[in-house]
Amino acid sequence: MNNHFDQNRYSIQSFCDIVQPVIGAEVVVIDQDLIAVAGTGPFKKNIGSRRPKDSYVDLTLRSGESFVIGSAGETEQCLRCEMKSVCPYTSVLSGPIEYQNQVVGLFGILGYDKNQQKLIQRKSLFLSKIAKNIGDYIAKSFFDKNFSYYDFVTSQAMENIVNAIDQGVIITDYENNIIKVNQFAEEALKFKQDEYTGKDIGMLGEAVELVGSRSMSAGKASTRKSKFTAKATPIQHNDRPVGNVLLLQNNARSKPCSTIYNFGQKTTKPRLIGASGPMRKLKDLVTKVAANDSKILICGETGTGKELVAQRIHYNSPRASGPFVALNCGAVPETLIESELFGYVKGAFTDARKNGKTGKFELANGGTIFLDEIGNLPRTGQAKLLRILDNDILEKIGSESPIELNVRVICATNKNLPEMVENGHFMEDLYYRLNVVQIEVPPLRERKTDISLLLDFYIKEYNKRFGVNLMGFSSNALSYLLFYQWPGNVRELKNVIEYVCNLKTSGFADLKDLPPYMSPITAKSEKSNPEPINTEKLLIEEALRLFGNSTAGKQKAAKYLGISVSTLYRRLNIG
Repeated sequence: MNNHFDQNRYSIQSFCDIVQPVIGAEVVVIDQDLIAVAGTGPFKKNIGSRRPKDSYVDLTLRSGESFVIGSAGETEQCLRCEMKSVCPYTSVLSGPIEYQNQVVGLFGILGYDKNQQKLIQRKSLFLSKIAKNIGDYIAKSFFDKNFSYYDFVTSQAMENIVNAIDQGVIITDYENNIIKVNQFAEEALKFKQDEYTGKDIGMLGEAVELVGSRSMSAGKASTRKSKFTAKATPIQHNDRPVGNVLLLQNNARSKPCSTIYNFGQKTTKPRLIGASGPMRKLKDLVTKVAANDSKILICGETGTGKELVAQRIHYNSPRASGPFVALNCGAVPETLIESELFGYVKGAFTDARKNGKTGKFELANGGTIFLDEIGNLPRTGQAKLLRILDNDILEKIGSESPIELNVRVICATNKNLPEMVENGHFMEDLYYRLNVVQIEVPPLRERKTDISLLLDFYIKEYNKRFGVNLMGFSSNALSYLLFYQWPGNVRELKNVIEYVCNLKTSGFADLKDLPPYMSPITAKSEKSNPEPINTEKLLIEEALRLFGNSTAGKQKAAKYLGISVSTLYRRLNIG
């Protein structure tokens, strides 16, 4: 075994134990002599053994290249491997570890079941980058200095790993004090890492129920229904506990299909991005209606941001310090809608929870309730909702004590409610109760001058989240995106940026980097835009936003646009 690996094998094993729960698949470290140094899960039994020749491990060490095998056992290299007849892996990812310009080992990610296989296949680009970062960190940290749990957890390598994971991650020391929190957990728990760093995990209160670790006590939280369950994996180094890795999981049993925010505690307000005519009108209307308690019906196509509009109304209202409770009406079974909306008391019916259930209206008391997809609410639910709206009194199932409500009701739909009323699918009385103020959220194709702003916003978001440095889109790609009709609206645009940031980690993305379904052929056959746009002006504005208004910036902008600097100045003067 390589001396560096041999001297640090226990530290490297601790390192792997930290990384594994975050990545979600098994991880291995193998030296240049094909000796397994460390590993997790089923691979642990192989530590100290020589790995087979002609495997991808062998190929990585000989070539210095990374490999991703989505379905192990099906490639030519797999068929040449000594272990082909007994290979336990569903998928394999291997990346070299280099020290002083030589390949000294590899860091690998292994799938042993279908779930891990799907993970590696779906996130192969991201995991390849993470494997490279981890390989660099191993060479730097174990070959040049001693391993430190705290140094690794607070390192840039760990920052890149945890912030690219689409799950909440919290890492603590052995005394259960918080060391690291990723952006996903910050967003889910509505706090900033700086507020809790160095403090006991218990500071999170009843928002999180801790399970899976003897060293961490869930306290009173285990007797209540918490919003999140945190699965804790204890970490040891040199046979002593050094900390825990916690992965947040939504506790679907506690609050299905719903979200609760308290904007009085938020540091940033919900943003409506756009400066087009339709968006200026929308923002102006939102500001006006926020001041009062009138019921609001938000209409618009899917993906336009109706819940964001509702959040913005709440944030700007006198109720901002109260709760904002969101419920997706279409996701609640008809048999559960009454208990979801109104709640019930102990012993109300067979199989009722021991301590009863708090309904969404009661949770929203003093604030705002947002009923999304109201057009999907079953008729029985419609009648019961109308009863509450008529008198602002809540009667929990099984209770004889009414609760007086002080709740603002905001609803949203992408359906044609007047047509549903006419067809008998939606109660006419309820429609007029809800439709006091109607807000139409414009589709993205009707506000195309906002596309550049949205692209910039989401590029920055995913650059930060994935640890990449996408600068923007080429002029050809940008021109195409401006003409594309965006049937999925802002949600589709956001997904396109996420897709591109998975594939393109730096520079400018071109047409070939867009999702396959966005064929440029489609754009040519699409109808003209409802909102006339000056594409050339938008391209110039985007170029100047990218490179700046300085002389040097304008020179770069002209090159980006494929025009001379004098032409750029001339068109700026004309604009």
